Amino acid sequence: MSVLTLHALVAPRPLPREVRQARLLFAVLAVQFLAPALSYLLTPDVALGTLDTVNRWLGGGRYVATESRGHVWHMLAVGNVMTLGFMCALLAVDLKRFYPALPALVFLKGFSATTALELGLTGGPPLFLAVFGLDGLTTVAMLGFGVRAHRALRREAGEALAPWWMWLLVWKPDVVLASLERVRRAGLVAEVPNLRQVWRGVLRMWGRVLFRSDTVGTSSQPVRDTWRARLLQWRAIRLPFLLAEGVIAPLDFSGLVSSPERVSRHLLGAHHQPAQLVFDLELLSLTPGALEALEQAVREVLTLDTPRTRWLRDLCVHEGYHQGLLDAVTRFRAGEPLVTPGQALDPDITLRGFLTWCAAQRPSEKRSASSSMG
Repeated sequence: MSVLTLHALVAPRPLPREVRQARLLFAVLAVQFLAPALSYLLTPDVALGTLDTVNRWLGGGRYVATESRGHVWHMLAVGNVMTLGFMCALLAVDLKRFYPALPALVFLKGFSATTALELGLTGGPPLFLAVFGLDGLTTVAMLGFGVRAHRALRREAGEALAPWWMWLLVWKPDVVLASLERVRRAGLVAEVPNLRQVWRGVLRMWGRVLFRSDTVGTSSQPVRDTWRARLLQWRAIRLPFLLAEGVIAPLDFSGLVSSPERVSRHLLGAHHQPAQLVFDLELLSLTPGALEALEQAVREVLTLDTPRTRWLRDLCVHEGYHQGLLDAVTRFRAGEPLVTPGQALDPDITLRGFLTWCAAQRPSEKRSASSSMG
């Protein structure tokens, strides 16, 4: 083995350019924050003199502090800036490990910028407008460089990432991409839609909730003979409990963002018409072992008599729901069809139908071009 080959095997891989840039930025900011913090702590008069000079340059006259060394403003200023420097130093050392510190860092500096703007616009010294400009720029830089570097690390780790602007259209687009990849590997549909097509499907689901709500969460089965079930049959009363239990995810209209555990909670705590169970069962089929875990959980609801199981039975309102769910899971795992061929392509009923509908949506410019050629 040559020396060059050995070096290639043992030498660490170079960090992505975005990560190197972010680490440099946070290292500079760490020094920029820590040095003034020490100045505030040891020589507050020098710091006040600098503020006075800047305020005079901006035409505001002499800057006079209302408190002297040792008072509250001094303690808070030192603590605030020292914390900023410490978090920047952490991100400069290991951005991946300490990435969860970035939201707190951005909030702290962004709050400072917002407060400075409010003071500058409401009669305070013009110095605070300069502070707003500097703090605002720093906040944007920390957020932009930090997120960009973290995405570069995730790409290097092999994750499929959506363009950042897809967050404006689809809730958690990176998770949706991962789910679509599982759909592709499972061969659930002939053509897997892209993110824009899924977005159109989400809009369709919103339209269903707003204008065809009679197709969501309905059942022809009798209500259970308990006071809780009779009370919870009213949607407005049931909704807060469904949200508190994590049974429904209002922002995940496609189901592609939800984990198998959340999908199982959804099936256990929110009643479905028999055919509409298929959508969630197909979601669970994308994760090995998820259907088996659901079957075990349903059996426990049916066989155990505990406060929790009684609550889940009442939360689902209708008599016989969990028995029907167990029958559906058993048949689905056995490969038996639960819907007719027509229902299998209905985007309201099955995941296959939803994804097929999404994949059929083409950009308007392509449709117009094809129609003009015809």
